[in-house]
Amino acid sequence: MRWLVLVTILTTAGCSATSKDAADGSLCAPIDLCVVVPASELTSICGISAGGTYSNGPLRTPPPGNFAAASTVCDYDSDAGMPFQVTEACYVKDIALVKIDFEQERSAPPDQTTTQEDVTGVGDSAFFRYADGSSEGDLYVVKENLSIAIYDYEGTGAPSTEACLTTIARAVLSANGDAN
Repeated sequence: MRWLVLVTILTTAGCSATSKDAADGSLCAPIDLCVVVPASELTSICGISAGGTYSNGPLRTPPPGNFAAASTVCDYDSDAGMPFQVTEACYVKDIALVKIDFEQERSAPPDQTTTQEDVTGVGDSAFFRYADGSSEGDLYVVKENLSIAIYDYEGTGAPSTEACLTTIARAVLSANGDAN
């Protein structure tokens, strides 16, 4: 299910440079997620051993074609593999799609060993999904025209995983111009 969201986001890439001060009031600053949430901060906030990072950079230029959103990804590496990933998608051509995509992910039937809970206090809407008996978890957030998905593959353990991911989501929202 994690890769379904990532594939959906990556296959709808394309966004123009905007900011909270744009005429449409949208959230979409050209940020590099690995700069916003460096590996050292991830280790400090979440207790995850993240060494290096890989980013596809601040993508805010629409590629040719009819794309609704641009995505940015930061992968965090460790000796054990990729323990963590932060993605964001900026929707500009059809802003209603951000809520449609978010609701499709939220309504996707979790398997029998997965728990999903709504999260308040971050974005317009958010939910946390984790595998029962595992410390891995994912957080999905939507705020105006911005969608954020954060994947903790190593896990700090729910509910601390939820708190960690929520803190990171707030940092990403803030970097995109959200004052809340």
